[in-house]
Amino acid sequence: MNERPVSAVRGATPLDAFTPAIEHTRKMLFEPFDIGKWFVLGFVIFLAQLISADSGSWGGSRIQDKLNRQQYQGEGAHELQQAAQWAVDHLGLILLIGVGLFVLINLIGLVIQYLGARGHFMFLECVIENKAEVAVPWRNAARPAWSLFLWRLAIFILFFWCFVLLFALPVWGLIRTAAAGDFSFPGSLVSLIPFVAVFIPLAICASVVDLLIRDFVTPVMLLHRIDLLGAVEKSIALWRGQLGNLLLYLLFRLIISVFAGVVGMAVACFTCCIGALPVIYQTITAPIHVFVRSWTLAILEQMDPALLSINRRAPREEST
Repeated sequence: MNERPVSAVRGATPLDAFTPAIEHTRKMLFEPFDIGKWFVLGFVIFLAQLISADSGSWGGSRIQDKLNRQQYQGEGAHELQQAAQWAVDHLGLILLIGVGLFVLINLIGLVIQYLGARGHFMFLECVIENKAEVAVPWRNAARPAWSLFLWRLAIFILFFWCFVLLFALPVWGLIRTAAAGDFSFPGSLVSLIPFVAVFIPLAICASVVDLLIRDFVTPVMLLHRIDLLGAVEKSIALWRGQLGNLLLYLLFRLIISVFAGVVGMAVACFTCCIGALPVIYQTITAPIHVFVRSWTLAILEQMDPALLSINRRAPREEST
């Protein structure tokens, strides 16, 4: 694709896509209002979020408070030394159990990721065609979902081994130090600083790339009926020379995500956590999800009107 992106010619920005996105959301959810359609969309959105849901808190602040109180002195230091020595003495057993849990957790994770990839394309088709269905989009999503799933799997494997290589040696060093009784807090944790300095930027970059894949590459896959690599090539051509618009999109995407998180907490509080249950939560917050999906589609349509991404495509069903 050698043509200059349409949005660069007429000066359109991601903010200009708000109006058609709001209009499409209104037509899809409120003209007419159909509670059955909302629940179907809620289920589809739930599937789609299996590959994009935010992780929750893991209680790190409580652990930090405990470490600060004990400071690894006296009885706390003695217990830590014993635990570290036991870990060194039973390293084979720990590795065996760890590998077994790792395999089990990742098998479950692979199933969830595949269902999420399929749900992602189901929701995308529902928004493009202004419908709320499960059976037909499920069948249509089979081929593109497999392509997306394999890409995410390859990224996960690469990211996991980067994590292991960066994290394993410092942690093993800490265990040996604690076993020898030389562990001090926070001095001994200095060895983790290089890991944190490298891992956090890698995690941010991976998250941004994954977001761009889900928001812009997958619609191109579905609309052009091409695989992921072909869609990546077309998407890069569309965004070439539009760094400002890309940064503006990422900024407002972050703002919308924060707003969605606040709404989610409010829903959970005002419904005594009933509204936070799977599918029910996605049903209540459907306008936010439909708007975000419509917004990214409208941005694509600004750059390439030939995509005809929202409101102008007839429903279709692919053969399996």
